[in-house]
Amino acid sequence: MLNLELFLGFPINKDFSQCVAQVDTKIIELFVTENDAYLRQVVYKNIIYWGKNIGEVCDIDKLELLEKNVYSLLKKVIPDYPFNETPLLLFGKAT
Repeated sequence: MLNLELFLGFPINKDFSQCVAQVDTKIIELFVTENDAYLRQVVYKNIIYWGKNIGEVCDIDKLELLEKNVYSLLKKVIPDYPFNETPLLLFGKAT
């Protein structure tokens, strides 16, 4: 049986990657970790995402709260990036 876990993530594009390259690696390591309290990096369909594991099910209120949390953490890494121009993606990944 295939188990899927939902993930809500920000797609890392070329512009964002260039901004990340300007950031001290210690800051990135602080916010992009395996710790569930912060962002995780996953690859889905050959695109890197920074975001949060959600679990197997999620209600809309929890999803909206997680969206705000992901954007808040991303802004701590790169405060001036226009995150509102790129929506987060919700997808299932095999566990």
